[in-house]
Amino acid sequence: MNRCSILQCIFLVCTGVETFAGDSTFLTGMFVNHPSTSFRVVTNQSLKNAWAGDQLATGTTDGAGNFSAGFKLNTESQVLLFIGAAFYKLWLDPGASLNITQKPTGISFAGSVARENKFMYAASLMQPFSVNHGFDQKFQPEEVKTYFDSLETGRWKLYHQFFTNEKPSQKFKDYCEGQITGFTCFSLSQYPMKFIYIDKSIGLKDVPGSYLEFWKKFRIQETDPGSDMYHNALRDYVAFLAMEQDKLRNISAQQERPPQQLQVNADLSRQENQMAIQLQIMDSLLADNPATLAVIKAVQIDFMIKYFDFHNLTRTAIDKYANQFPGSEEARLLTDKWQEKNKLTSSKPSFTLTNNEGRHVSLQDLNGSVVYIDFWGSWCKACLSQMPSS
Repeated sequence: MNRCSILQCIFLVCTGVETFAGDSTFLTGMFVNHPSTSFRVVTNQSLKNAWAGDQLATGTTDGAGNFSAGFKLNTESQVLLFIGAAFYKLWLDPGASLNITQKPTGISFAGSVARENKFMYAASLMQPFSVNHGFDQKFQPEEVKTYFDSLETGRWKLYHQFFTNEKPSQKFKDYCEGQITGFTCFSLSQYPMKFIYIDKSIGLKDVPGSYLEFWKKFRIQETDPGSDMYHNALRDYVAFLAMEQDKLRNISAQQERPPQQLQVNADLSRQENQMAIQLQIMDSLLADNPATLAVIKAVQIDFMIKYFDFHNLTRTAIDKYANQFPGSEEARLLTDKWQEKNKLTSSKPSFTLTNNEGRHVSLQDLNGSVVYIDFWGSWCKACLSQMPSS
């Protein structure tokens, strides 16, 4: 063991960070803006761990912002470093070493995977959500498209320079392609949503058809790239294809609005139809990409369980998923969530009545009396299961 490795191990033992022998991955660095700050390193954020990720290491920087962590990594992949309120997307592989140092001019990297992380930092892929387009005050579709097109052009330029001069792994190449295109398409897809559903300053019909042409650049990757941006964009792409297939925008624009309750029912029916179409499109679009299908379809079904009451559609989707991916952790998790939801929604409230003196009474005792009921009170077990803070 060389002197550097010995010092790393001493530091890790002294700070209480778990270490591994042999093919350990070491992450070290210094963030002068984060002295005495808690940090954690996670990977594999997914439905299986409620998007918290698998924790690889935790610790606290010293007074100068130095930190070090050693952990076991099974495969090369994206790893997230959370430090204070900031987070960084890093690329690591088993047995790798990476030093990341914050400087007045930016961030520098050293170690066996320094080149991959230098590229991610230069292409603004390391902290993608720090990219601010500045068009949030009013809906400016053409301006925001121009901005993201320019950003993506710059990223592809760096990409071609990097992969021409360097020869990193195919997995990293696939990941970067997913991150670059996925970031652009997902950002442009989500941009109108703020104005439609939060600000309510525009309607879906106000989004120009030409704006949605950015989807023409989206491509299904041959192998799953392990890219969160790609997965996010892919789900939005499926929703876009479903909307186009069902021609909802044209139907909505031409219909006279029915009475409110009928409109609510029509909206729910339309949403259910959209969900069904999206599931069909996923199966067709990703027939040759089972790894990607397993990820995004599980997320879609989980979304349906959480936010909709499309009983038959959801139950059928879960059963089909279990047949497509037998024995998978996602299938078990979706089944458990579905059973738990059905248990909660079928709960019958049990309660007792007390008068204003605190004595238990029956319904007959209250005949002819004015009764005030705290409906969301602690007596309603079914209510508490749905609204635990009530």
